Amino acid sequence: MIDLYIVRHGESVANDEGRIAGFTDVALSEKWKKQAQALREYLHEQDYNFDIVFSSPLQRSYHTISDYCADKNYTIITDDRLKELNLWPRENKLISELKSEEYLEDSYYFSDNGNIETYEQVTERIRAFLWENIYNQKGKKILVSCHAGVTRAFVAALNELTREVPRLFVPNASITHYKIDEITRIARCEQFGYDNHLRRKDLI
Repeated sequence: MIDLYIVRHGESVANDEGRIAGFTDVALSEKWKKQAQALREYLHEQDYNFDIVFSSPLQRSYHTISDYCADKNYTIITDDRLKELNLWPRENKLISELKSEEYLEDSYYFSDNGNIETYEQVTERIRAFLWENIYNQKGKKILVSCHAGVTRAFVAALNELTREVPRLFVPNASITHYKIDEITRIARCEQFGYDNHLRRKDLI
């Protein structure tokens, strides 16, 4: 079995302000430092011994796991396909401004008349990432640091879901764990959005 651990980045300034970040490489908030430390301590406690580590190149994802990876002498491989949904020209605006009747009706396919990347499109790039980098890693433990939208896209790609996906809540610095059968590619979710390491320190 392949063990895939997906981490959402810690809180960014955009998260704190209720703004859309997407592809924008926003800075991390003060709360992020404590969240990243709590995640680092938890990963050490579990002693997972990852074989491969991937990250979105955006700093909010990369730096969420960089200290932990430095401790373990892991090399972090960045991949543009792990970036958040490209929401230009909505980026840096309030999240509430993204909402519309069309979005609420079916947010998986919502494209703002072709102006933004849809969940369907990001799921396709995550599906390609899985085939290229994950499904061939027999018996390996793999860590991926990315974003809420990308975590949802992993769920969509692994479980063939659509409309349910945008409504999944993914906490900052949480961990989602899947076991994947190398032969059948059937994925079983062991944990989704695990955040007890944050709750213990009142960092939600």
